[in-house]
Amino acid sequence: KFGFPNLYFFVNDLFLKVIPKKQKTPTIIFMNPYIKFVNYPKDYNWFLELIWPQPSPFAETINRDIYRTWNGEVLINFKWNNYGKYYYAIILIVFLALLGCFNVAATIADMDENIRNQLLNATIILGFIHLSFEVRQIIYNPIKWIRDFWNIFGKYNN
Repeated sequence: KFGFPNLYFFVNDLFLKVIPKKQKTPTIIFMNPYIKFVNYPKDYNWFLELIWPQPSPFAETINRDIYRTWNGEVLINFKWNNYGKYYYAIILIVFLALLGCFNVAATIADMDENIRNQLLNATIILGFIHLSFEVRQIIYNPIKWIRDFWNIFGKYNN
């Protein structure tokens, strides 16, 4: 009785004897005690968040001591990998699309007028989306927004 399944298991056992087994490396799994910092609140409303952003418990209680512990590092890495990098990537993509649409519409002289109007309409829509991020920052913390060094460049560009 030497069928295909027996041949398969024979070859498999032969390879397992010839190829050495990999050594398992020990790993450390961090258990984070900051349970409420990882989830959204139970009464979270995404639409209200667009209009009037509320601080998370993480943002309200953050201080410099959290950077000194492994638990803090794990929490910050978790939040960056699951939320932060995607949020900032979306903002960057919207801004680059805004920049590209405006530059193409403004610099190419011999362009069809219909295409130019479509690019300018896309610029207006993308500009309002980007403006909404700035308005949310102003609503969230107006004093911090005014004191931010990078917002000065928009005031003194002439």
